[in-house]
Amino acid sequence: DYDFGKLTVYLPEVMTKELHNVCKEHGFPEIGMHGLRHSFASLCYFLGIPEAECMKWGGWSDPEVMRKIYTHIAEMMHQDCRGKLRAFFRGWQVYTTTHPEALQAPPEAAAGMAG
Repeated sequence: DYDFGKLTVYLPEVMTKELHNVCKEHGFPEIGMHGLRHSFASLCYFLGIPEAECMKWGGWSDPEVMRKIYTHIAEMMHQDCRGKLRAFFRGWQVYTTTHPEALQAPPEAAAGMAG
């Protein structure tokens, strides 16, 4: 289905060593091949790439494995979103406590509601 041109086969140990070198060179935490594959699945999820495409590119044959990864990532995203909302409303609560005028409608809005 895909033409990748000339492919070179490497031993897993060589790939892991090279991956660690790239991570170190760029100041990233060291990641293994499993972590790289998981990161690939996460990136596909974030970018909205269809599960079937991600499975094909990543070499997964069992959709349940992909769903477990996606479910894990989705839950982390939901927790992050909930945390951001909580922080926003806590900040708003503090702001309106110190600036109660922010809760009052502007005069032009009040005039519009009366008429």
